[in-house]
Amino acid sequence: MGRRIHMGYLMMMHIISCCENTTRILPYNRFLTRVFKDVKVTFSRETDFEVPSTYDTYDEQSLGRMKFKKAPDDSWIRIAERPPAQARG
Repeated sequence: MGRRIHMGYLMMMHIISCCENTTRILPYNRFLTRVFKDVKVTFSRETDFEVPSTYDTYDEQSLGRMKFKKAPDDSWIRIAERPPAQARG
């Protein structure tokens, strides 16, 4: 449509909406880590960080629902999703 989009603003609004909703997890973790590393952001002066007192735990059933499978070396790998079947005509 030729309209400019401020991706940073859209991402921030999405992150805020996820924080306000108790059923969502914080998105973009790998993406933001990569961006911070690429632009050499240092967090050495940050002091307002609290280590979480609880962590999410996942069992084999929940990992299976998230499309992971157990590899022969006991690690978990993501199952490649198949492309949708072509409609026959």
